Amino acid sequence: MATYTDNLNLKKPDKTDFVAIADMNANMDAIDDAVVSNTQKIAELENSIETLPPSEPPQFEIGEDGHLYAIYED
Repeated sequence: MATYTDNLNLKKPDKTDFVAIADMNANMDAIDDAVVSNTQKIAELENSIETLPPSEPPQFEIGEDGHLYAIYED
């Protein structure tokens, strides 16, 4: 008896099951749809990322307490 994958619900025939071309095609369509969907989501995320303006590296100083502090310019 066939089982199904957890994420895409792809049909996994058992060793003794007849393998139907229609089931294989449905699995391939599901994989293709998932890849396209993920590709589109990645592109949307990449387009939504704001580029941060360049900034000067911090200056460092040792405080009176002996700790090292990073000083950032505004």
